Amino acid sequence: AVAVIRGSDTVDDARQGLQERFGIDTEQADYVLALQLRRLTKLDVIELQAEAEKLDAEFLELTELVSNPEARRAVIDKELVETAK
Repeated sequence: AVAVIRGSDTVDDARQGLQERFGIDTEQADYVLALQLRRLTKLDVIELQAEAEKLDAEFLELTELVSNPEARRAVIDKELVETAK
């Protein structure tokens, strides 16, 4: 089941693949997918990778602010200018 789900581009593809591979009905396939195996589809993996990359970039940016007083000051100055508007 995991291989079928991992090889699926979408949840609908995973459902159909499970039905064809195991001879189960839609309700049974939905139950299997409800076991959080649906998060293994290619689309979900891509979305999770994109989110991880975004969080890594944010982490690096925040680390720079903590370690670099000049960068911190630039952000404070920018926010003060925006607040004054």
